[in-house]
Amino acid sequence: MLMVIFSPNLQQIVVAGHSAGAQVAQRWAAISTLATQTPLSTWVANPDSLLWLSTDRPLDTSTCATYDYWKEGLSN
Repeated sequence: MLMVIFSPNLQQIVVAGHSAGAQVAQRWAAISTLATQTPLSTWVANPDSLLWLSTDRPLDTSTCATYDYWKEGLSN
């Protein structure tokens, strides 16, 4: 689920998502060019996968030649 709530007295924008909505929220945050003077934050909870913007990983990837293939990476 992805939730965006607007208010007439908008003081903050929060783009929040859980599960598949979290994947959408994170990918939106990665590519968004939204220009606003209102404070904006993204809340991502329990996505099935994360978008990595580099080939660096916190674990050893030497035994997995396809570690950067979509859906976890930008290759392929």
